[in-house]
Amino acid sequence: NQTNTQGTFAFEEFLHTQPRLAKTHCPVCLGDKKNLQRWCCDACRMYASRIRSAYLRDKSCRLPKCSHTLDDPQPRCKGCRLKRYVFLRHKADPNVPFGLPLL
Repeated sequence: NQTNTQGTFAFEEFLHTQPRLAKTHCPVCLGDKKNLQRWCCDACRMYASRIRSAYLRDKSCRLPKCSHTLDDPQPRCKGCRLKRYVFLRHKADPNVPFGLPLL
C-alpha cells in the first residue's frame, strides 16, 4: 500500500526530527514517560499483548484499524496505537514475529 509506505517514512522522519519528544514521551501513545523501563510504556505493551492474545486465540477477531497515517497519529485512536506499536516492534527486531500482521 503506497499510502502506508509514505506514512511509514514520514513517521520515521518525525521521530528523528523530534528528539526531545522521543526522549520524554512513549513512541506509541505519545504519553509522558514516567517510569519507562522498556522502549514503550507498560500501558501500550499490555494493550498490544491483550490484542495479540485475542488474535492468537481466534484469527477472525476484529483488530482495531484506522485510516490515519503513521505520521499523523490521533491521540485516542486505538488503531493508531496498535499500528505504531506493531511497526516499531517490527522495526526493532524484524526476525522475531510478534503474532500480529503489520497493519
